Amino acid sequence: MFHPGVLALAVMAAFAQADDTAPVYIPVSDAPPPGFEAVAQTLLLNDIYLNGRRIATTTLGESTDRLPEALPDAVLKALVSHRDSNGEIYRDTSYVVTRNAQDNRIDVYQRQEGPDMIQLGGSGALRTSLNGIHQQFGDSTRTTMVMNNRYSRGDNGATVSIQQLDSDTRVLSAYYTHDNDDTRYLAGLIPQTDVAAGSSNNIVAGVGVDFNRGSTTERKPLNILLTAPANVVLTYAGQLLESVTLQEGSHSIDTSTFPAGNYPVTATIHYLDGRTETRTLSSGQQRISSAQNWSVLGAIAGVQGDTSWGPQLPDEYTPFVGLSLSGYNTDSFTSTAQLSYDDDRFTFSPSMRYDAGRFYASFQGRFTTDDYWQFAQRFNVDHGNAQTYLDYFALGADEFKTRTVTLTHQHQVSSGNLYGSVYYNSSLRHRTNYQLMYSTAFNIGSLDNLMLTTSVNFGDEVVWGLRLTYGEKFDSLNMRYRLSSYLDNQRNDAQQHTLDHSYRYASGLVQSKLHGMLTSYDNNSYFAQSNINDSRYGQYGAQISMIEGVDNPYVTTSVRTSALIDRTGVTFTGTKPVSTGLIIDLSDAPSGDYKLTVNRQRHRLAGGRRHIIPLPPDADYRVALSSSNSKGVAVLGGTQHIHLRQGDVFRPDWQISPVTYVVGRVTVDGKPVSNTLVKTGVAEAYTDERGFIAVEALVGEGVIRAGDVTCTLLSVNNLLTIGEHTCKFTNHVSQAQ
Repeated sequence: MFHPGVLALAVMAAFAQADDTAPVYIPVSDAPPPGFEAVAQTLLLNDIYLNGRRIATTTLGESTDRLPEALPDAVLKALVSHRDSNGEIYRDTSYVVTRNAQDNRIDVYQRQEGPDMIQLGGSGALRTSLNGIHQQFGDSTRTTMVMNNRYSRGDNGATVSIQQLDSDTRVLSAYYTHDNDDTRYLAGLIPQTDVAAGSSNNIVAGVGVDFNRGSTTERKPLNILLTAPANVVLTYAGQLLESVTLQEGSHSIDTSTFPAGNYPVTATIHYLDGRTETRTLSSGQQRISSAQNWSVLGAIAGVQGDTSWGPQLPDEYTPFVGLSLSGYNTDSFTSTAQLSYDDDRFTFSPSMRYDAGRFYASFQGRFTTDDYWQFAQRFNVDHGNAQTYLDYFALGADEFKTRTVTLTHQHQVSSGNLYGSVYYNSSLRHRTNYQLMYSTAFNIGSLDNLMLTTSVNFGDEVVWGLRLTYGEKFDSLNMRYRLSSYLDNQRNDAQQHTLDHSYRYASGLVQSKLHGMLTSYDNNSYFAQSNINDSRYGQYGAQISMIEGVDNPYVTTSVRTSALIDRTGVTFTGTKPVSTGLIIDLSDAPSGDYKLTVNRQRHRLAGGRRHIIPLPPDADYRVALSSSNSKGVAVLGGTQHIHLRQGDVFRPDWQISPVTYVVGRVTVDGKPVSNTLVKTGVAEAYTDERGFIAVEALVGEGVIRAGDVTCTLLSVNNLLTIGEHTCKFTNHVSQAQ
């Protein structure tokens, strides 16, 4: 976009026919140079973009003569008649035209028709993710490490997932896929959950078909109320899933990295004051189908082993056949069912889900002909200033039965927050535990940042407590200090000191947040933790906890990261792998902001780094890139039209080149070349009545066209001559960065 201020940032430069010397940037005054007063009058121009590529910079006069010839008459007339408008100014079956009055920018979008205009989504790519947690407790260690890998190229792909569980290595999946429209065919070691076949995560060696690739998996977090600081350890069937130390209050623990399926999760709570609680919760995985009513979602057939798949193959195999169905579905309600046969045993697994925003309910069941059954129910209610969560899990086998109920409630009142929790476990002598907690902030004179918390636990014994907390925030140090004085009916009194420090840093490609916390509890218990969270490289953490009455500390380390690998290199994608989308490589682009448009949705991207843009699969996209505030660059390549299939990662082929502004006067045989279209490698503009021109050109571009004359740029005493015809440019200037 040209403005009068362009001349204020102009510099003298020259192009030599045999020398590609880069322009030199010299600041000048705001006033136009002598002889350029007429140019300054014509610089109030409009930039015209066709599908994201600049095609012209010109005034919008009373006629269409000076407008780009590439546009149809109807569009040109709309530009003239709506030259002072803002927003959408024209639309038909082939073109949509918008004008941004603030930036004097006009975007013309041309619809592309026909399969030859669509590119398929790129070459093969490998997506890999690593989720691991390790805990050392005295001589005992627990490790859970899972690496998921998915390679796809076009309609074909392969998935391999490996788990390291303590000293054992297990294969969680290893299968080949082929996609055809909305259907995916699978062969190899296939988890039942990968073909929408219910809640079991058993592995089948065989073949499968998934008719509903648009389905998604949903997993709600686990909600836990703590009346005092504690270390929470989550396990399933001996697997360490999570270990985290939390302050008192209500917490939601992320379960997105948990193994597939719906199963009981054991939460062991080690309070820093020495108390220990054990609770059983549901993992809460739910499959959401996008299929129509009463349709087949998937099927699987093969054999199951008597042990997990690892370096050693199972000794015995049993046949397995599974079928997954979709029932009645609406926008808020979905229902599915699984039917399976395994070694003379039939299994029926229904599931239902209702999500109406503030009210969520789900049910999952599993019933077998050998008298095994399992229920999992969840209710979440959001009342605005109050939230209620109910988790019910029950299972039975032969004569063994167990039921657990967890109910938590949080209510904001005018003066503070009220928390309540009820936990019932039938296998623990039908034990019921009740928790109540109330916290409120207040000031005493000039002493603010005070909080009073009262709590009571009704279980095997009654434990009540009173906590007074003072907090101080040091903004300059990114640090918080927290002092808590605690009084209860068991320990009489205690003190807790907490130092919380967070630091954001950016260095090269690393832009991360470092969080550290150190807490001591009456000199008998303590914990320290540190976490690095990076939007690209993932999450890394370490913590140590010493609990009163326990001889050894808990030392826990964790890692969550993912990356995408293609022919151009490795691109980290944070904690979650990207299945389908775009790679926008701006690592070699000049610094500044760039604007990426994907089907009219705009993303602001920073130069000097790679960007991953996740997108839904099986859809067509129109993608364009332009420089936003990156001065002195142009994006070549125009708008690209692509179709992304499941697993496609497309890298648009754009070239980002430095540009210069050419401001001068064109003459031939001493006469001005008036009202003539001048074209460069990136733009075009018209000369005025006196032959003056202002146009954008590539740095190093030695030739421009003025009408029918091809002009070669030569440097002669700061004048530009063009071929054997005299096309004299008074100045050749370049915009400063």
